Amino acid sequence: MREFYKTTQVINVSFFNANGIWEGNGEESVAAGTKLPPYCTDILYTPSNEGKWGVFNSENGKWSEINDMRGTPFWDIQGNSYVIQVVNGDIPDWGVTIAPPKCEANEALRFDGNAWHVLTNIFWNEHGYEFPIGDAIELPEWAITTQPPIYDSKNQTILFKDNKWLTYDILIGTPYYMENGEKVYVTDINFELPQNCSWNPKPEIVKGFDFVLIDGDWVQKEDHRDKPIWEKATGTRFIMGVLGEIPDEYTLEQPQTQCDEWINGKWITNDQKYYELQIQEVESTRRALYTNVDALRNEAAMIRLTEGDEAKALDYEQQAKDLYLKIRDENPWPISPSE
Repeated sequence: MREFYKTTQVINVSFFNANGIWEGNGEESVAAGTKLPPYCTDILYTPSNEGKWGVFNSENGKWSEINDMRGTPFWDIQGNSYVIQVVNGDIPDWGVTIAPPKCEANEALRFDGNAWHVLTNIFWNEHGYEFPIGDAIELPEWAITTQPPIYDSKNQTILFKDNKWLTYDILIGTPYYMENGEKVYVTDINFELPQNCSWNPKPEIVKGFDFVLIDGDWVQKEDHRDKPIWEKATGTRFIMGVLGEIPDEYTLEQPQTQCDEWINGKWITNDQKYYELQIQEVESTRRALYTNVDALRNEAAMIRLTEGDEAKALDYEQQAKDLYLKIRDENPWPISPSE
């Protein structure tokens, strides 16, 4: 808030406009009992450096400093120039701060967001068709300003791709071959041979072999697909699913037992492990079959308990004994490799 002066006096002041922009320093005469007129303050401001300008905040009575934007040049995307006219001016969103190069009367300037381009008065689409620039404010998004190459329009086409012009022979009706050997034909212009295809037909297959495409060439490989193979380290069975030689870690030779080990290029049974495995198998088989023996024994006990028929109970017990001996005879213990 501006204060009232008790005596008539001349005050050194800084002037500012309605936006607080500094407009220089000077003097104001103030009569006793009055205060300074609007848009000036006895808080003096002087620019700290060339190109700096003050802004006064009437609410807190303080000066802040900004860059003086007057005279700052900028351009639109066609190269037309503009200058900021006010201290606190700003460059509009469409403004370009990079100075454009010079161009001739038959050329046009365009800024693409990163750099200036000097264009002839024509542009092209991706197929090389020509269009005049005229008075267009902006080029279409698809416009290409790089001149196309010279080409044989009867036998060739051009296409702008990956920021460069490419020339294609017209191959419509030309055969090419898929990875599986299927023959197909070119149906479009600007044709590029797809990956895993070849201009050459797939060679005749020899039994046990097949061909695979590598970089457009047919390469013969062994064909063991759908054959079982065994991992040498574990004896685990797998099915070969791809063309090529059997990997070194596998073999087509089948192990004879779960206890075979790959030694010196062949499967050799580990007799001790095989003996221990056989014992486990006999034990498992006997335990499973002994349930029938237990059923006969239980039947004998219940007949003796409920019916008191000793002869009948002894008959069931004899059946249990005979079955037990039969199970042992048919599932003997294996012979130890140490014997």
